[in-house]
Amino acid sequence: MAYYGGNAVKAFVNFRGTSSVSIRNSYNVSSVSDNGTGKYTVNFSSSVGSDPTAQVTTSWSDGSRAGWGGLTPSSLPGTTAVQIYSQQPSNYSFMDAVVACVTVYRN
Repeated sequence: MAYYGGNAVKAFVNFRGTSSVSIRNSYNVSSVSDNGTGKYTVNFSSSVGSDPTAQVTTSWSDGSRAGWGGLTPSSLPGTTAVQIYSQQPSNYSFMDAVVACVTVYRN
């Protein structure tokens, strides 16, 4: 089990979010669903637990820039999935990520 800042890494994924979503590398992730431009659901292979101190980090790149994404506002990390998004930093419009990375930590 990996740890970061005292928290266990429960799942991670690196995926391409353009065209057909494609997972490059993952741990405890069964699939990534494309919910429209810049919106994704990361589905876990097994439950990550219900610890309320969950932390989810996301990052993305469009091939020339990098930035931070985030949780879809109405989506707290669930035990079986989490919804994320990527946006352009200049105007906050949703954009597909060439590279997207998500890590879920829990105590």
